[in-house]
Amino acid sequence: MLAPRAEKKTMMKKISELFDVTYGVNLELNSLSLCDPESPDAVNFVSRTSRNNGVSATVELIAGHDPLAAGTLSVAAGGSVMETFLQPRPYYSGRDLYCLAPKFEMSDAQKLYYCVCIRANKYRYNYGRQANRTLRDIFVPDIDEVPKDISEQVIPDLSGIGKPYSRQANAPIDSQRWRTFQYSALFDIQKGKRVTKQDMISGDTPFVSATDKNNGIRQYAGLVELFKGNCITVSYNGSVGEAFYQEQPFWASDDINVLVPKFELNRYVAMFIITMIRAEKYRFNYGRKWHKERMEQSTIRLPSTPGREPDFAFMEKYIKSLPYSRCI
Repeated sequence: MLAPRAEKKTMMKKISELFDVTYGVNLELNSLSLCDPESPDAVNFVSRTSRNNGVSATVELIAGHDPLAAGTLSVAAGGSVMETFLQPRPYYSGRDLYCLAPKFEMSDAQKLYYCVCIRANKYRYNYGRQANRTLRDIFVPDIDEVPKDISEQVIPDLSGIGKPYSRQANAPIDSQRWRTFQYSALFDIQKGKRVTKQDMISGDTPFVSATDKNNGIRQYAGLVELFKGNCITVSYNGSVGEAFYQEQPFWASDDINVLVPKFELNRYVAMFIITMIRAEKYRFNYGRKWHKERMEQSTIRLPSTPGREPDFAFMEKYIKSLPYSRCI
């Protein structure tokens, strides 16, 4: 009889063995002065939020208060407990936020790996059990256990965090100029195609399904792309009304309506339209699906030009004026 093969044990280390763990600067946002993210004195303010890389505002530099260093990890010990982000710029922090500085040189890829590892401990905590006392003693894989094939190319560009795309303030919205347009007038609405489980082999083609996560991509499959990209996918079953912009060629399941534009679409216009599509989710559910035929007859309200056409230039300008739009 063959002896059972011994499993390789992952070497684990406490967070405090890999990082210097310090409490943040503990400032109150309501006592700080907000400023334009493009200002030379602008500093990101990182709070316990789970959104926008933890950045909730940009504030003026305070004399005598040095920001926390760029390249460190911010970890929320309260609020959205264990939300962890790599901060690409110097930052101030609110209460119950810790700063993790690597004890030795780490690449950004390795730091992002540890962000994932730390977040994996979220289930241990809640509003009544915060991580102030135990953060340093949480076990994560040793640096030698970090996968060697982590590529710098998969790291998101964080340089735009806290910066709007445009220096202008948010473009004003004139609701009097909005009109109702039929989806079929703006898009060629096509239906995805069903794939059996046996055909779902691993590959490089994004497979878009009726999920509300990961931009709608459930997995990467060995399928020939069904759609060219630069279009919008909308779930009509499952997570009904979830909409995403697909930039690259992909395959869509038969639970998906694919909106192929009849106009020149870009990612900024897509972000505006997606928001308006999601605002209609409440109209649909498991018993009233947003299938292809129903969507072709549905309407969407959008800003319009004096000529009563969709004002795509305004939509792009508006999205570019928002904070964090450089990260799109």
